[in-house]
Amino acid sequence: MASFIPNLTKSLKKGTHTILSVLVARSR
Repeated sequence: MASFIPNLTKSLKKGTHTILSVLVARSR
């Protein structure tokens, strides 16, 4: 259960990065 939090944070960062990349790509 201890590894759940770091994994969740990592996936959240990855998801945020993906969304930002899509937004940047669309704005061009």
